[in-house]
Amino acid sequence: KGKFISILNSDDIYEEKVLFGILEYMRDSPNVDVFYGKVKYIDQIDNTSYMRIPNISHMKYRMSLFHSSMFVSKSAYDSVGLYSEDYHLAMDSEWCHRAMRAGANFVYIDKVISSMALGGRSDINYVASLREYRKSVLDHNIANVLLANISFIVIFLIKSITRIRLINRLKNFILRS
Repeated sequence: KGKFISILNSDDIYEEKVLFGILEYMRDSPNVDVFYGKVKYIDQIDNTSYMRIPNISHMKYRMSLFHSSMFVSKSAYDSVGLYSEDYHLAMDSEWCHRAMRAGANFVYIDKVISSMALGGRSDINYVASLREYRKSVLDHNIANVLLANISFIVIFLIKSITRIRLINRLKNFILRS
């Protein structure tokens, strides 16, 4: 019966008192389809965290909106549709691409809204996730084939290098113990 829907996975958490602020935004801006904000990623391997600032204009390259930090109006889901069952890892990205193409009104909130741990399904299966993302970008004409493929390769290389660094940190930690 609510007017807005947010998806919070089992190990995601909202930042303290952020929901009260979100309610104020909703009251002050009744015609907004999607409110979105920052997310804090928690790396449980080396016990660090870092903040990601969303940028909707980067959606043609990579996922830059974070489902745990989005509040989507029920009316947006009614007009754009629900998550596609054709996507298993990039379903939130694909929904955002459809919403963008449909002209949904996205509004940025300059706050950290949620924290989420790295190591979820799309993070572990990042190659398959990147493939789905590229498919969505192309299916919804967010980017052309060249840009979609270059973005895929760049993000793939960045994630692959990052994985090696994390593996090395873990190995060093185990060896020191």
